[in-house]
This record gives sequence, C-alpha cells and structure tokens, in this order.
Amino acid sequence: MKKNLFILGASGSIGGQTLEVLPSFLTKYNLVGVSIGHNISFLEERILPFYKLKYVYVIEEKDYLYLKEKYKDIVFYYGKDNISKMLKNIKDEVDIILNALVGFSGLMPSLWAVKNNKILLLANKESLVIGGEYIKKILGDKKLIYPIDSEHAAITKCLHNVKKEDLDYICLTCSGGPFFNYKKEEFKNITFLDALKHPTYSMGSKITIDSSTLMNKAFEIIEAYYLFDVEPNKIKVLIDRNSYVHSFIHLKNGNFKLSVGKPDMKVQIKDALNLFELDSSKEFLDTEINTFENYKFYEVDKEKFPLINYGYYVIRHKGLSGLILNDADEICYKYFKEGVISYLDIKKVIDKSFDELSDILNLEFSEENIFAFDKQIRDKVEEIILRKEFN
Repeated sequence: MKKNLFILGASGSIGGQTLEVLPSFLTKYNLVGVSIGHNISFLEERILPFYKLKYVYVIEEKDYLYLKEKYKDIVFYYGKDNISKMLKNIKDEVDIILNALVGFSGLMPSLWAVKNNKILLLANKESLVIGGEYIKKILGDKKLIYPIDSEHAAITKCLHNVKKEDLDYICLTCSGGPFFNYKKEEFKNITFLDALKHPTYSMGSKITIDSSTLMNKAFEIIEAYYLFDVEPNKIKVLIDRNSYVHSFIHLKNGNFKLSVGKPDMKVQIKDALNLFELDSSKEFLDTEINTFENYKFYEVDKEKFPLINYGYYVIRHKGLSGLILNDADEICYKYFKEGVISYLDIKKVIDKSFDELSDILNLEFSEENIFAFDKQIRDKVEEIILRKEFN
C-alpha cells in the first residue's frame, strides 16, 4: 500500500532534489502536500503540473489568497504559526514527513511527527541539536527517524548488520570547507561571499556558511549522538577534501566500513525514501570506486575551526544548550550576511552568548521552555552584536 508523503521545505535544496527523484518512487508514495515558503513560482512550475496535491502551506497571506482562488481543489494554509494547525488537521492523512526546513522552524514539525508516530525523513539537523534529548525520550525504542544528511545516512548504512558491542567508533567526514588551506591570520579578511564557495557541494547559503566555520559539523556531532546512541568519545571527525567518503565506522576487530560515492545528495535522499532497506550483498558495491583518488584524511585544526567543539559541549550540557547554540548561530549568520560582524566575530559572539545566558543553560528541555526562551535568547544575542559587547 502506498504511503502518504508530505514535504516540508519543498523549494529548498533537499526538497527540490527530493522532487527530482520522487518519480521513481511513485509506486511507494503519494505526495499529498508541501510547504513552500515564499517560492510560489516553484510551486506552480515544478510541483502542481506533476502532482495532485491536497494541502499546501505558504508564508504570506497574499500568496494564500492568490493560490486559494486559483486552485480550488487544494486546501491552503498560511502564516508563521499555522503550520501546527495544518499538521494537526492532516494528522490522519499523512504517513511520512520529510523535514527539509532550515533552522529552528523545523523543530516543531519534527516533534509533531515523532509524537504522532509518523515516519520522519530528517534533513533538519537543528531538530536534534535543539531537542535531541526530548525526542529520544519520546521515541523510546521506536525507529521513526531516517536521516538525510550525507554523513548520517552513510553511518546508518555502515552500521547495517553491525552489533553495538562490535563498534569501536564512528567517524563523520567533512570537506574542510573553502578555508582549509588558509593561514590563521588570513581569516580576518574572509567575506560572506568567500564563505559561500563550498568546495564540493551546492547547498543553501545558511548551511554553506555553517560548513565553512565547521559549525555544521558541530551540529552533526550532536545529531550523531542522538541518532546512533554512541558515547561522545566514539564520535570522531576527519576531513576528506574530495567528499568521496561520506563517513565510516571502525570495528573493534580492526576493520573499517566506509560509505563511498561522489558528492550527490540524491543518493542519500533515495536511501531515506527506501527507509534504508539494504541488500547486504550489495551494500557497498560502487562501479566508479576505481576512478576515485586514494583516500586521504586530515585532522581538523581546532585552532582555526574552534566552533566544532560546541558539538561536544552541547552533548555534555544538554538542557537548553542546543537552543542557545542554534539561535546564536542563526543570528550570527544574519549579521555576518549583512556585514555587521566579521567572520571571526561569529565565534566571539557565540562564546559571549553562552556566558550571558549561563543562568538558563541547564534548564530542563520542554516544549514550553523552548518556545518561551527562544525569543529571549535571540534578543540577547542581537543585543551582544549591536552593542559590540563581544570584543
């Protein structure tokens, strides 16, 4: 029987690539709805001609009024807070949520999905950065989350048929970003446009900036901790400049299992849509493997890329530490893009934010606390930036 799929963030990088591969999954899925944000032309040109949707969520009222009048057979929702209302109303008509939203906005739909026993194909890493401990409690032993991040999809495949007691450690890989070869003194001249030049992947601007600072890798460390139930000291990070090795695991018997392939997120999206149903005899066959250069890994220079350490910091502190990290990072992105702070200021602002918000750092995670303190945290970070209190 086909499952009903809803894509959140359909016009973004992951959402758009999902729509490109979805035609080969039409025997498994009905696409019943999408959230599209502001990109109405994408909806009308690349989705509605090919899929008979029942539900669409947009941000702006003007878009809602235009679409509602033009497409009478679709139920439209709009407004920042009404995504909750939509999900509640379509609860019995959706089996799988693909969450490709960016940042804090993806948290609530992920919480809704796991609380309502929906399968969650997760590309919104912030859900676990902010709410990992809470989501883990909700899930218990249930397997509902399937990651789309290339690193976590790779680890999922590598762990197939591996017993937990046989695992030594997991290793997330990264490209090292555009500044891998920069000397530390060159970092002071980095611009926003410089930081958008990712060496191997084409992604949205926020995740590309996070990849350049390795904050994205800090987020992925936290994500791995909650997805794979491994101790922090068993989560390592190495740099693969080609992004051929998406990640790997090391076993106690000395063997490695690697997930290898050219950098193409459609592979990970297909794996997630297949719910990682792997044929053990074909797990790692790759006809192109002989065309790759020899694998060469580098250690992360944590003096040049210190933000990666916040991944382990949040795992240790739990509470609201993930919320503080996410919100500070989002605000820094905004003001770096606008030229208000420099590339090196990002670390200073985040450090200062944790200092100033130490009184709420270890508060217990709850949905009430998250949504109550989110604005307070953002206001504090903005105050730190605008008053130049981080130098």
